[in-house]
Amino acid sequence: MAEKATIFDKFLISRGGPFYELQRQLQLLREDANQARSRALLFVCLAWGGPLILSGFAGHAWGPFAERPYLVSLTPLARFLVAVGVFVLMERSVETRLRLLITHFERAPILARKSFEVATESVSNALKNRDARSAEAVCLALAIAVSIVLRDRLLILESSTWAVRVADDGNVLTLAGWWCVLVSNPLFSFLLLRWLWRVHVWSKLLRRIAELDLRLVATHPDGHGGLMFIGRYPNVFTLFVFALSCSLGAAVANELLDKAISTTAYGYVMAGWLAIVLGLFTYPLLAFRKPLADLKTKTLIASSAQATEYFRCKERGTLGTNVVEVAVITLSVPAQ
Repeated sequence: MAEKATIFDKFLISRGGPFYELQRQLQLLREDANQARSRALLFVCLAWGGPLILSGFAGHAWGPFAERPYLVSLTPLARFLVAVGVFVLMERSVETRLRLLITHFERAPILARKSFEVATESVSNALKNRDARSAEAVCLALAIAVSIVLRDRLLILESSTWAVRVADDGNVLTLAGWWCVLVSNPLFSFLLLRWLWRVHVWSKLLRRIAELDLRLVATHPDGHGGLMFIGRYPNVFTLFVFALSCSLGAAVANELLDKAISTTAYGYVMAGWLAIVLGLFTYPLLAFRKPLADLKTKTLIASSAQATEYFRCKERGTLGTNVVEVAVITLSVPAQ
C-alpha cells in the first residue's frame, strides 16, 4: 500500500510563484514535466543569442581582442550562456533532493510526535513564502535597477565595445547593448535573485525545524545523532555556486585585463567570495548546534551515571564493599 502524501512531499522549491505560473500558462512547462532543457535553451537564446545576432549584423561579434567583440567577451559568456542555462537546468535536481531531505525528518522519524503539527505549519509557511508575489516583484524591481546601473556604466566607458560606441558627443549603445540592458541582464539578475530568495526560504525552514523537539540518537552510526544527512544539503546547490563563480570570475578577469585591480585585491575578492558562500550555506546548519550540544550534554551525564554504577558493582564484587561508602561510615561514627 502506497504511503499517504503529506505536506512534506509537496515541498518543491523551484515551483510556485508568478514566474512559474507564467511559464505554465505559456506551456513552457507542465506540472508533470519540468522541460528544463527546452526552457534553458530558450532563455539562453534570449539572453546570449539575442546580442550575438545583433552584434553579428553590426560586425561586432568577432574580431581583434582589443576591439572587445562579443564572442570573446567573458561577461556575456559567463552570465547569459552559462549562468542562465544553469539556473534553469538545476531546478529539477534541486527540488527533488531538497524534498528527500525534508521528508527524512518525518519518515526517519527525527521529529518528535508532538512536533509534527508545528513542523507541518512551518512547511506550509515556507511554501507560502516561496509563492509570494511580493518577493518576485522585489526581485524584478532589483533586476531592473541593476540593468539601469549597467546602462549608466556602459555610457561612461572610454573605449568602444560590442555594446557601446564611444563618440565625441557621447557614448551610444548599440542594438546588442540595448538588448543586453533590456532583456539579457534583467533575465539573468531576476533568475539569480529568485534563486537567492528560495535559498533563504529553505534556510529559514531548516532553522525553524532545528528549534523543534528532535528525537536524536546518541549512538547513531552517523556520529551526529542522526542529523548527518542534513549536513550534506549544500551539495545540492553545487551548480548554483558554479554559475555564480563563473559570473564573478568573468567580472574579475575583465578588471585584471584592464589592470583596474591588483593581484592583491584579486586575492581579497576571492577570499571574500569564499566567505560569502560558506556563510550562505552554513548559516541554517548552525541552528542544529543547540540540539546536538544538548544531546552531547545529556549523553555524557547518562553515560557517567551508568559508568559509575557499573564500576561500583565491580568494586563491590572485588572488595566486598564500596571503599568510599566505608570511609564515610567510618568517619561518621562518634568516638567512644
